[in-house]
Amino acid sequence: MAVGSRPIPWSSQSVSLILLIGINEDSRREFKLLFDVLFRVLRSRANVRQLIRADSYETMVGLLESMVIKASSA
Repeated sequence: MAVGSRPIPWSSQSVSLILLIGINEDSRREFKLLFDVLFRVLRSRANVRQLIRADSYETMVGLLESMVIKASSA
């Protein structure tokens, strides 16, 4: 997970938060489930703003984990 100090151009949008996820061939099914939940979490601008404003990596990971748990149970 990376947060830029300034948004960067990405296609026709600007982005401030970038997630890089590595998976192996055997984990594709589990990744699809994770991707679906991450999509639900990150399509919310409020969630993205909250992640970007986190004051440390650990805080950001904790926030994302809480958001994923909440989205998984919805």
